[in-house]
Amino acid sequence: MLDKASAIEERVAELERKLSDPATLGNQREYARVAKERSQLSEAAQCAREYIRIADEIAGHKSILDGNDADLRELAKAEMPTLQKNLEAVEEKLKELLTPRDPND
Repeated sequence: MLDKASAIEERVAELERKLSDPATLGNQREYARVAKERSQLSEAAQCAREYIRIADEIAGHKSILDGNDADLRELAKAEMPTLQKNLEAVEEKLKELLTPRDPND
């Protein structure tokens, strides 16, 4: 899922570059297509950023768990269940956002 989240962020960045490209600005049809795709991906991109942030935080906590400081290990250990729960919730939301919409809606 981390790869998919990164891919969404990259795609949104690419679309934003296209929106500022003079060639795209001169082509109304292409500009509308790119703007629509960016708009559709914006909420998923925000969710992907949150997923990446939480995953990075979990990785940091895991490295603390391997460290020598007992107080930090206890703190990291106490926070891990909440982080895991948050990651699962964001992952479910991201999956929902990435599910193709029914074109008849």
